[in-house]
Amino acid sequence: MKTGAQSDNVLDPGFRRGDIHIRFRGIDLPREELNRRIEVRCQSMLDHGMIEETQALLANGVPEDAPALSGLGYPRVIDFLHKKISKDELRRLLIQDTRQYAKRQMTWFRHQLPVTWSAFAKDTADHPPKRPEAA
Repeated sequence: MKTGAQSDNVLDPGFRRGDIHIRFRGIDLPREELNRRIEVRCQSMLDHGMIEETQALLANGVPEDAPALSGLGYPRVIDFLHKKISKDELRRLLIQDTRQYAKRQMTWFRHQLPVTWSAFAKDTADHPPKRPEAA
């Protein structure tokens, strides 16, 4: 750093390592449920404009190799727009790529952070908790 100070002390010079204790919590989702959610999400992305968004970006001069178009799904959409793959293949590959990404995330979490995993609760997982009624 240009200041010569350790990064821990830049924002708060009185900060000492160990002052904050962070707990990491994760939801242990069964693979079948994770795969179902990935399929629903990928279909929703396609149904709600991912192809059109990519077309618009390209039409506005964003190069195909721009970092913004390197994210999950965009290279597959570009292949579809160039007629290298069908729409069914686009969907299949988008789901496959997303599953692989989710697997890499889980591997990272399991090996990098001290996560406490909680069991997935089907009855509350697809909707937010209800707020208490105002008095």
